[in-house]
Parts: sequence; C-alpha cells; structure tokens
Amino acid sequence: MSTFEATARTNHFRVRDVAALRAELATYGIHAPNLLDHRAHGAALVLDDRDVVTGTIALFGDMGWPSLDEDAVRERFDWDESISVPDQHQTLVELIASHLEAGQVAIFLEVGHEKMRFLSGSAVAVNASGETRSIELEDIYGLASELTSPEQVITPAHV
Repeated sequence: MSTFEATARTNHFRVRDVAALRAELATYGIHAPNLLDHRAHGAALVLDDRDVVTGTIALFGDMGWPSLDEDAVRERFDWDESISVPDQHQTLVELIASHLEAGQVAIFLEVGHEKMRFLSGSAVAVNASGETRSIELEDIYGLASELTSPEQVITPAHV
C-alpha cells in the first residue's frame, strides 16, 4: 500500500510580530523552528525568518500544511476529549492572515503524490483581510477542454 506524501511552502511575506505568530501556532501544538535549527528536521512547520533585511518570513511544511482541526490538535498535544482545543482559526491560512502586515499577501503552495499514480497541487493566496484566491492543478482539465472540440476526450493523468 502506498502513502500520499506532500510538500509545502509559501512565498516570503511580512507579519506584524513573528514572536506573536509563533506563540499562536504553539496554542495549536505547532512549534515552528527556524529553517537552520536542528529541530527543523521532521517538524510539522518550519519558519524561515533569516531575511532580516526585508523582514520577511517563509513557511515550509515537510508533510504538507499542518491541520488546525480538533483531532489534529488533540493528537499533537496528546489530549483526550475532556480538554477543549483552541478554535479561533479553522485553517493555517486563516491564522497566518490574522498576522499579516497590511498590504501583504501570503501564497501557500502544496504539491503531493502517491507513487506516480496520483499527483496533486494547490495554491492559496490570502491577504491581511482574509480574502483568498485559490487554484488546483486539476483545474487544467477544464481549461484544456477550451482548446479542443467538445467531442474530444481529454484523459486525466491518473487513469
């Protein structure tokens, strides 16, 4: 049986306070070490804040983006059902948006595969107001159909 593997990263963007962002991530059980920190290997989320000239950060997820759902948070903390979990944000994108400087846009890219049968990819852009735009690699099939006649069949890559 094969396993789905994903890799993720963002563009570089500015947040109002990196320490406050790290503190809020920690409330969801996500500890985001620096990119060059020895603890970064295997971390759910890595935060690169080395660009002190521009003051930007970038995020990296070695297993895709960590989830903020109740089950994932309980698992990270090893909590049982009697302990309530934070629920201010539903997704990592939403959490990051709440920390962005005005005018900044964070772009979350994620690609994954299950052997060579299934390939997937998505991108989500979010601004400080929480407005988003997104695209999936699968969207190409709809766009490709515009390039041919309706009777032509475009075979999906995963067949």
